Amino acid sequence: MADSQEEFTIVPNSKAKAAIWRHFGVKKRKADGLIVESTAVCLSCQTTVKTAGGTSNMNAHIRRHHPQLLSASSATHSDSSQTEAPVVKQRQQTLPEAFQAQAAKKTKYPANSPRAKDITQKLAIFIVKDLRPYTLVENKQFRSLLAALDERYQCPSRD
Repeated sequence: MADSQEEFTIVPNSKAKAAIWRHFGVKKRKADGLIVESTAVCLSCQTTVKTAGGTSNMNAHIRRHHPQLLSASSATHSDSSQTEAPVVKQRQQTLPEAFQAQAAKKTKYPANSPRAKDITQKLAIFIVKDLRPYTLVENKQFRSLLAALDERYQCPSRD
């Protein structure tokens, strides 16, 4: 077997769609012209990186060893025909944000909403099957119980 430097040439990956491939090539055997698809070679430092069909290792290599390429690449290739989805970093809500979001959800259900109709039907069945008085729905403690179970539900009444 010959020396590994003489066995391969580094060529661009013709199948590549991801922008990271601008910084990598693939090994092509000199003897038979076959491409080694399981690895990529960094064009900056000639390091071989396993790909296994994805680009995560290549991105990690560039972030760790050549971070200047990321900022230069985004500025240089901003007019490229490939459109890349912007990276959106998600973060966990803070407690005040969570409480604000919850407060926004406190609007009452409309009487004709499926959820309000379902609760009202189940409430009516409870009253009828257990022979409870209809005035139960006007009881302050009962309304408090309903509010604790679903604060968006407004119990029907004679009012």
